[in-house]
Amino acid sequence: MTTATDAIGDLGPEPPPRPPTAPRGSRDENPADIGLLALLREDLRTHGGRLSRPGFWAVAVHRFGNWRMGVRKPLRAPLTLIYRAAFQAIRLGFGIDLPYDTRLGRRVRIEHHGCVVVGARSIGNDVVIRHSAILGVARRDAEDDKPTIEDGVEIGPRACVFGAVTVGAHSLVCANTVVPMDVPSHSTVLGVPGRLVDLHLHAKRV
Repeated sequence: MTTATDAIGDLGPEPPPRPPTAPRGSRDENPADIGLLALLREDLRTHGGRLSRPGFWAVAVHRFGNWRMGVRKPLRAPLTLIYRAAFQAIRLGFGIDLPYDTRLGRRVRIEHHGCVVVGARSIGNDVVIRHSAILGVARRDAEDDKPTIEDGVEIGPRACVFGAVTVGAHSLVCANTVVPMDVPSHSTVLGVPGRLVDLHLHAKRV
């Protein structure tokens, strides 16, 4: 007679335990397929090639904050001091809060300065973030529940995306929209709370 233990044994050996994941912010998470200087040049082109754009400087400080994590600890300390001073200068001077432990893809553009908080888990490639957009946690007791923004998303002015939600690739979050739920790829979300809409259909009816 086959026992439950025998049946389990037929499935083969147990898989090895997964290695523990590194804590967020404990390593360099800049895009791995491009060097730091080339990445900064690309970020500058993404912001119109203008050094006067606050969004470029916020992204540049973010890249530096990640790059320093690849430097050994004895040499990292002065770099950390520089990063923290630059981060606070961007935050207080331009009103852009982009911590280095938010994973940032390539060609991310912060279109305007002021009241921009990017406390996301990750931001994909070719994302546009506009004025007064807020990305972050929904509750103080769930500080790790942060949104994931996939490639090609555009986040409109004064939009709010919060909690452990995912905004799918090439979606549009319209101005003044609150997004507390997952958004499928290639969608448009509008309203408070956000709902999926077809702007082309709405335009025809108007």
